[in-house]
Amino acid sequence: MLRVLMALAAASGCICVAEGATVVPTVYEAGHFYATPTTRDGKSVRILFDTGAGGSNYFITRDAAARLKLKASSCTAAPHSADSQITFVARPDYVTGAALPRATDHCGDVLVIAKPPGFDNADGIAGGRYLEGRIWTFDYPAHELRVEDDHWRPSLTTHSTKLGMQRDAAGALVSAYPRVTIDVDGAPIDVLLDTGATAQPTQAAQALMKIPTVNGLGVASYITRSIMNRWHAAHPEWPMVNAADAFDKRSATRAIQVPDVVIAGWVVGPIWFTERADANFESFMSAYMDRTVHGAVGANVLDAFVMTLDYRKSKAWLACPADCRARPVK
Repeated sequence: MLRVLMALAAASGCICVAEGATVVPTVYEAGHFYATPTTRDGKSVRILFDTGAGGSNYFITRDAAARLKLKASSCTAAPHSADSQITFVARPDYVTGAALPRATDHCGDVLVIAKPPGFDNADGIAGGRYLEGRIWTFDYPAHELRVEDDHWRPSLTTHSTKLGMQRDAAGALVSAYPRVTIDVDGAPIDVLLDTGATAQPTQAAQALMKIPTVNGLGVASYITRSIMNRWHAAHPEWPMVNAADAFDKRSATRAIQVPDVVIAGWVVGPIWFTERADANFESFMSAYMDRTVHGAVGANVLDAFVMTLDYRKSKAWLACPADCRARPVK
């Protein structure tokens, strides 16, 4: 009966949870997935799932580690690694069925860091180094985060795209920041795939850009200043907001709306891109990637899709439900 139901669902165009998938307890807020596992003594944890973050395993703040009364771990990072002086604590004792999967390295324990400035909406972040060992589905339409088992297969209506990631000469993963190639105005652009990309729209911009927010925070996609200037010069009719975003406390940045973005053979739009200094991506971020990137795509692009990421195969699959705004490229 299960096979019959799955076949009927596929025929109807439904994109459903595969047999063997594990649903991660999650709160979805303004385009962000926050895992909300529960410990056996009833304490909750709030972890942002952010493909644009690094780190070892997932990290939690020192305040969260103290609140959860987590014991120091004897685990250490590999000698000579960038994480070798970092502190780990034992993984929280989660309730079965309301847990996060165990990390695949550093003894499965949890990295502890000081609370970053402005980091008030979560207890921690799960970045690429935590995600890299599994297959993850970010189901934006259903607001659901899933871990797929090894039997997962994409549906016939799903489009695939390569995830570029930095590897050494032997093919081993060096850095788990995923790169995808999008197309805007007929030109390919390499960008970071960033489920954690965040906007803090100014009051003046909010009315025009209509970014969904929770506690003033929403989602964004980023583009370098030089490309934004190029777009604006070529298309002065594309809407632009001069003081659009205040997430970078040093200055309010501009935003430009492009008519369409092509990603994995789908077209979605219109999309707002927020300005970032060229060096932020072309120098700093690109040092951790397999190729120079010029920005990032966040949930204002991705929220149309059921997106599955397989870090082991360096591949992403994007499916577009029937009510999606995207359309196939001809």
